[in-house]
Amino acid sequence: MKPAFAFDVCHDLYRAAREVLDGNLHSVDLAAREKYLWRPGLRPRLAEYVADFALAGKRSLASPHLASRLVLFRVYYLGRAELHAARAHLGIGELTWEQWSDDVRARVGRELLRRRIFPPRDYFRDVTEPRGATRDSRASAKSRSSSDSPAVTKLPRPAKPSKRAEPLFVRDPRRRDSKVAS
Repeated sequence: MKPAFAFDVCHDLYRAAREVLDGNLHSVDLAAREKYLWRPGLRPRLAEYVADFALAGKRSLASPHLASRLVLFRVYYLGRAELHAARAHLGIGELTWEQWSDDVRARVGRELLRRRIFPPRDYFRDVTEPRGATRDSRASAKSRSSSDSPAVTKLPRPAKPSKRAEPLFVRDPRRRDSKVAS
């Protein structure tokens, strides 16, 4: 997986989430808090995805020699400034902009992959759901468990611990009123 592609996908989702959270979508009623939850109580909220995306960019561009790229990331990718306004703000030409932008996309994309923010379907997956489970396997498991035959069932193997970093904000599925864990 190319880090720049992972960055582009995650940035598109970031922009859509910011539109929902900022109230720019007029068809969404944000009066109730649960309106922008993907699955209340079990999946991270859109606000947590936005925060994780911003933190991944900050972490990957934290080095002092990358300060200009961090400014570009904050102004253009997080701040949603127009291309020409961002270039004028940074005072750089088109070629420099292209080089810096490619560098930002690659560095932040690697961090998004490392933190498992990409692919978004895994980020928004149930925390209680096993990693390899699909909709068909869950349905067949339900039908097997509800059958009348006393068949012997195999216990699933425990998942191997991953060496990748976990997303920073994940809701605790055991508590209904849990706050964001850090």
